Amino acid sequence: MGYAAGSHPAREGRAMRATVALIAVALLGFVAGTGWVSAQRSGGSLTAQDYAEIEQLYARYNQGVDLRNGEMWLSVFADDGIFQFRDEKYVGQAELAEYRARTFARTAGGPDIRHWNGSIVLTPTAEGAEGRAYWIMLDVSSPVPTEVASGHYDDVFVKTPAGWRIKVRTGYSDPSSEFAQ
Repeated sequence: MGYAAGSHPAREGRAMRATVALIAVALLGFVAGTGWVSAQRSGGSLTAQDYAEIEQLYARYNQGVDLRNGEMWLSVFADDGIFQFRDEKYVGQAELAEYRARTFARTAGGPDIRHWNGSIVLTPTAEGAEGRAYWIMLDVSSPVPTEVASGHYDDVFVKTPAGWRIKVRTGYSDPSSEFAQ
């Protein structure tokens, strides 16, 4: 048989299969790498336990205010946590504790209040989670509870050695709210 110099069908077939296999491996690597990068950008996932722990932060925050328990309220924030509301911003445990003590003093003797959160939406991030919840504040000092304020929170949560904590909470009042805490 006459083959061109340096060519042989068996060698060419193996070379072609090797090239196809190399392209397939490269393509598979690209697809897998793209998926991994996409998963990192989306921030992964939260477990049912994570959801439960974060939702407890909402409850402890509310009860800390309503029961005038500064330690409970403060415990929901990371050590470097931030609370922002209206034009005010408090950073770190010392500023947060001072803010809460001041608001408790200002509202002493005022009506009994209850905060309620709803429509909580949590989204995993690379650093932890983000959340949004609606809040309503009720005056419960009379026989019929009365809404006195409402709004929503935008939150950033981080998982610390002590568990989930609020890294940043930004509170917003609805325009009709006359009083918010």
